[in-house]
Amino acid sequence: MRAYELVGYRPEARYRFLEVAAEIDRTICSVVDDIIINLRGRGVNASFLHELYFITISGGLTVSVAVARAVSDGDTRSRRWEVRRLKYQRAELTLLIRMDSGNSRIRDYFLLPTATLPLTKDRKKLRVSDRLFTRMRLDSFEAVMAALYGRLRMSRDESRMTSVRPRSNQNENVTIRDSGTQTRPADASTIKKSRAKRKDRPRPVLIERR
Repeated sequence: MRAYELVGYRPEARYRFLEVAAEIDRTICSVVDDIIINLRGRGVNASFLHELYFITISGGLTVSVAVARAVSDGDTRSRRWEVRRLKYQRAELTLLIRMDSGNSRIRDYFLLPTATLPLTKDRKKLRVSDRLFTRMRLDSFEAVMAALYGRLRMSRDESRMTSVRPRSNQNENVTIRDSGTQTRPADASTIKKSRAKRKDRPRPVLIERR
């Protein structure tokens, strides 16, 4: 790139690999910084693994972050948006930051499950199209945070549900003691008779003294 600058030549954006990679890194780090500041402002801890562009949020939610840049094969064809490479594909969610047609500023965002991403056959690239991504589109950073908080609540509710032990069958805990020292499980008919006897017993009457 330095040699090109010295001779006054500027290659097309798709050939400026190092420069493009640096721009992607700056965009991701800027958005992630804002996300973590917002989360911590509400008492939610979060950490960022820069090497993988990977966010871990307390509560078990993981988010991979990527940038979709506008590319084209020529002036006659319409521009499309591509993600060069997802560094980490095991996160629960993926946050896509889509740039505008000039790749100068953020156009919108997409937050969707990583498992549903329509990757190419080599599992390295991702093309962002309105046909496939419209339902997941978020037009502002505030919308991104609202979606993250909603997903975080869902993750916490799911973890609570799995941590609650199922209630055992009542018949398994009911035993009847006979004259001996051992106990035997009660069957359904015995339980019904026992409940009926309890209903037939006269209830005590409380008399208030004045």
